[in-house]
Amino acid sequence: MSVLSRANYIRRIVAAYLGSGASQLTFWHGIPTAASDFQNNQLGPYYMRFDEKAEYTAHLDPNGVPMLDYRAGLGLQYNPIAIAQYALGNHTLWLETKSPERLEKLEAAAQWLVQNLKPNEHGIPVWGHDFDWEYVERLVAPGHSGLAH
Repeated sequence: MSVLSRANYIRRIVAAYLGSGASQLTFWHGIPTAASDFQNNQLGPYYMRFDEKAEYTAHLDPNGVPMLDYRAGLGLQYNPIAIAQYALGNHTLWLETKSPERLEKLEAAAQWLVQNLKPNEHGIPVWGHDFDWEYVERLVAPGHSGLAH
């Protein structure tokens, strides 16, 4: 990792943990909960509830799609994994409540996922991360996560 990349990475991590307001970590930190009514042989709730993620309101775009604040030069970004988990959480809560608000949140996230599924260099449809990421090494956009395939 270059000195500049390492400095950007450290600056971003410090801002996320010590800065005020919601950072990307606000979305990811939570207690995983299994769905008690999950059935592997029928369509229904996802096996993880994602209730906390369905309640995310820190940064939503004008359509109600969550964005995560990566701070330190990256700022607000769409993260397809976060959007999918937000959709799954709202789906579970909609199944339980039939709330029109939950359905609207689910549909907004699902629409984003449909519109942003793009073929990678091998022609396989994936959801990409459209921002460079300083990590152990610099990951150059469009990046693909195993969780987003």
